[in-house]
Amino acid sequence: MRYLILGDIHSNTEALEEILGNEKYDKVLFLGDIIGYAAEPDKCYDRFLQLGGLGVLGNHESGAIRQESLFIFSSNARKGILHALKTMKLENLEHMKSLPLSLEVSDIAICHTLLDEPSDFNYVFPEDKDSVHLKNTFSIMKRKGIRALFTGHTHTPCIFRESGDGSIEVFKTGESVLFLDERPVIINPGSAGQARNRIPRAHYAVYDDVLKKVFFRTRDYDKSSTARKIREANLPEFLASRLFEGI
Repeated sequence: MRYLILGDIHSNTEALEEILGNEKYDKVLFLGDIIGYAAEPDKCYDRFLQLGGLGVLGNHESGAIRQESLFIFSSNARKGILHALKTMKLENLEHMKSLPLSLEVSDIAICHTLLDEPSDFNYVFPEDKDSVHLKNTFSIMKRKGIRALFTGHTHTPCIFRESGDGSIEVFKTGESVLFLDERPVIINPGSAGQARNRIPRAHYAVYDDVLKKVFFRTRDYDKSSTARKIREANLPEFLASRLFEGI
């Protein structure tokens, strides 16, 4: 089975369709934050459901269904969520309430953040390799027999691996292949819809559970079209311009 793994699409139809139209896969797994920031949350959520609806709750979906929490978001993020609330179908907003915080599929799991306190949506960047949330998540993975956890949220592609002495190593992904062995790993494939690693492309991963290989991929997409739609929706200019810089 080949799993296409997509995180942080953020209402970017062009990025989503570019990936779907050019990748081979059997099932698609969504790491949360299908909505937010860009102009077409409903189209992206419709596509998510058409593809089987295998995904988890992101903090932007959480903000949409728990509007009392909107004050914790940045101004740009809050405006994106409010745009989603204004433009999305009621049934799609209702469906968000059914999204789990984590999901186990085959020998892997997906979560928007980490398995330790997932509802808190803690940010754990590559430089945070000593985070207690990372260590606790590795303990949960070993207890449950989870070979790999795919996560999003930071928009920063990286791999965390626990070494034999219990310390945690961090690796960059790039356009590469990772073979999964007996050591559990936590993998962030990066953002499909709003790259923040200064590589302004759509980032994603493919996992082959027969070969036990993770393929890290990027694709260019029509950023000009996405930016135009953001401007036409009267969303902040920064949300359009950042797409070209990957910030």
